[in-house]
Amino acid sequence: MQKILFLTTSNLSTNPRLLKELKMVKGKFSATVLCFEMGNWSDDLDKQVLSEVGGTEIIYLPAHRKNLIEWLAASLANKLFQSIWPFTKKSRFASAVSNNKRSLQLWWFLKSNKNRFKDYKLIVAHNLGALYPAYYLSELLSVPFAFDVEDYHPGEKIDHDRENEVARRKYLMQTMLPQAALVTGASPLICKEVEKLCHTKVVNINNSFFSSEFLYAGRKEMGGKVNLVWFSQHISHGRGLEVCLPVLDQLQEFISLTLIGSLNKSFEEQWLRNRLYVTVLSPMEQKALHQELATYDIGLALELRSTDFNREIALTNKIFAYLQAGLYVVATDTKAQTLLMQQYPAHGAVCEQSEKSIFGTLDNLITKICEIRDHKVNRYAAMKEISYENEGNKLLSLWTTVINESQ
Repeated sequence: MQKILFLTTSNLSTNPRLLKELKMVKGKFSATVLCFEMGNWSDDLDKQVLSEVGGTEIIYLPAHRKNLIEWLAASLANKLFQSIWPFTKKSRFASAVSNNKRSLQLWWFLKSNKNRFKDYKLIVAHNLGALYPAYYLSELLSVPFAFDVEDYHPGEKIDHDRENEVARRKYLMQTMLPQAALVTGASPLICKEVEKLCHTKVVNINNSFFSSEFLYAGRKEMGGKVNLVWFSQHISHGRGLEVCLPVLDQLQEFISLTLIGSLNKSFEEQWLRNRLYVTVLSPMEQKALHQELATYDIGLALELRSTDFNREIALTNKIFAYLQAGLYVVATDTKAQTLLMQQYPAHGAVCEQSEKSIFGTLDNLITKICEIRDHKVNRYAAMKEISYENEGNKLLSLWTTVINESQ
């Protein structure tokens, strides 16, 4: 089988789009993944998903201090290149290392092991930190590369050196994405923004999942509290929960809320203490999470445009997971979520990003919960049309075309 190399600055369990791609290529291409051991809760989840991508070669680099010399060298290089970046801003290498120290680690591994990859037919990069290493190896070996824009990187929230970092991200994308054989995006609006910035075609691949990961779980009883659910890799500040929790305080007689993810301690102290209607579950492996979701009534997609511009145009895997599980979705009115929910009006409600609007929406849904539960099986069946089986086959066709045209 023809060989594909996947690059990411994260690992499998924290990069769902990559994990889906690896499942899709199984038996069709020979895959190698160069990723990172994170040194946190996600490493255990990675061990659980390895069986799902059996036959894939996984190469882990250390993103933590276990390999102290490599970690220290990458960290110092990152700080150094950030400090001199105003004098080296026309260097892709300097911009890449300034943006992400793991970019240096990926580049160094590929440079030191270039002969190992000379027979590969395609390089697929995820995350901005993997863009320069993919571009470098592509140029070195004359192998085409593809890049996936899961988020609009210049529009993400940036706390440190914001002006320079935005400029770096734009420069990296503008100078290298036009050289890619294929650029994909994770929402129609992200695709449009990248096309406008980089003057190159971007193909939308929705953030949906394999339909086989979802099991219909209806409720035989029609009584009981309305079960709300929200999940993310991190349960923390700035994710929309601060707007929603004061609303739920007023409705706690009628609802319960389950949060799934890695809980930030300061968020717990500030926002969850004494809110007895809230249950917190630890992060789950993807398939287990999707089957857990099916046991709830309503999924909360609480994206706030005030967080950053990316939130306005992104479609998270969260909203697709809710839809595919058959849940009724309460989505805040970002441009991307509004457009998506307009396509599926029977599957949820869109509200403004305010306590008043969220309260009005949830209060109304509580009165209609029997109807919402009755139609859950219909929502679940209808959402098979957005499954990753369809999106992934589109991606496989694109990769095959790129490989054939390069030979």
